[in-house]
Amino acid sequence: MSRSGSVEVVSMPSLVRQVQMALLSVYVPQLSLRRRKHEVEAGLRARLIFGARTLEVYLDWACRFARWARETHGVNRLVKMPHLAGQAWVQAMIDAGKSPWTVSLAISALRKLEWGIWASWGVWVTLVDPEALTGRRRRTLHMRRRKGAYPAADLRLLRAHLPEEYREALDACVALGLRRKELVSVRACDVDLPAVSYQVKGRDGVWTAYPMPPGYVGVVRVRKGKGGRPREVPVPAWYRPELEALLAGRNPEDRLWPVEYQEFGRAISRACAEAGIVSRGVHGLRHTWAIQRLWHLMSLGYTEDEARQLCSWWLGHNRLAVTSSYLAKRREPGFDIAVYVGDRGAEGGVAHGVGGDRA
Repeated sequence: MSRSGSVEVVSMPSLVRQVQMALLSVYVPQLSLRRRKHEVEAGLRARLIFGARTLEVYLDWACRFARWARETHGVNRLVKMPHLAGQAWVQAMIDAGKSPWTVSLAISALRKLEWGIWASWGVWVTLVDPEALTGRRRRTLHMRRRKGAYPAADLRLLRAHLPEEYREALDACVALGLRRKELVSVRACDVDLPAVSYQVKGRDGVWTAYPMPPGYVGVVRVRKGKGGRPREVPVPAWYRPELEALLAGRNPEDRLWPVEYQEFGRAISRACAEAGIVSRGVHGLRHTWAIQRLWHLMSLGYTEDEARQLCSWWLGHNRLAVTSSYLAKRREPGFDIAVYVGDRGAEGGVAHGVGGDRA
């Protein structure tokens, strides 16, 4: 109470700001490298957030929950959240058919928020009990296999039904195996066609140069891949003419494939529906790329394990197990894209080549 007798009102930060404060209290910067992160004791590691990109994702999901909770429960303070307030929010995602990865990410964000509330205000608030959720599917590598690669025949139909403005982006995905976000971020200055080696950044942060395998010319640099990890992707020889055509007349900071991230995915889905084939999304093109790269590298004399490791580096994977899931269909017939590359050569866009790579 002030001297005049009026009551002083202590302003509270907004609910979204409280979420930011809570998650920042469990954020450990500069420990995002896997090797360093694993030096932290396992029980403590589960409570903390490592890496700026990871923090950004958790903030996004936790803020979504906070807005929902404010509208649903009328709360404006995190410490006043009802017990298991996030249960209905997550259950609604499951009932709506959200993927296991999306559901797990939302749960993880709420778990970090619980620890952030404890670290910031010394009050424990349980927001979600994963074991009590009904109908939740577990994430498995089998689910990745079901997504899989596009058979060569489906790939031709997809391109034929895709609007012209998206075909160059499709060709780039088939040639380079980039993720959607990586593709739309590539600029002209990120392409180095004279390069005779490619570099791999280790978990210790040190770049190591490796000689370019036969059938590859130059590299495309991914500045910020998944988890913020940069990498270099060798360019297959059959794709070089098309890449050179894209670079002609471009300024260094011009985007090579100026398509919209979400609209590209929708265009792929629509084209698959029109062609009457199963849509495997843009990501299915990475699976197609992985199978082709494995076959080509093994034809050059690499062992399957060596070829798998190179594919993992070029895909930007942190674990070989994920790369292996991409290669689940490698022994099945119908996945050789030589005919697709032949079509591109007939259009004058790329060089001819068996399997699309042989120089």
